[in-house]
Amino acid sequence: MLEASFELFVPLVVAKMIDIGIYQKNAGYLWRMGALLVLLGIIGFGFAITAQYFAAKSAVSTGRDLRNDLFAHINTLSFKEIDTPWNFYFNQPNDK
Repeated sequence: MLEASFELFVPLVVAKMIDIGIYQKNAGYLWRMGALLVLLGIIGFGFAITAQYFAAKSAVSTGRDLRNDLFAHINTLSFKEIDTPWNFYFNQPNDK
């Protein structure tokens, strides 16, 4: 979310660069705004890396928990339920 907000500031900074820096021929202002654009890019990149790290960590832990829950559930089944593949996959309460 923060990375997107930093990306949304880029057009505003570029518009100010055009309106003030280029129109008024203010080279110092252009350099400052150019440095601000680089800074926004670096900060946005940092937030993007952080967000991707936590998203990957969350996805891995969710997959691990699902596998553990599935394994625990399969271990509660009787041998009769496991021996027949069709009973294992299509175990409906009204099919018997």
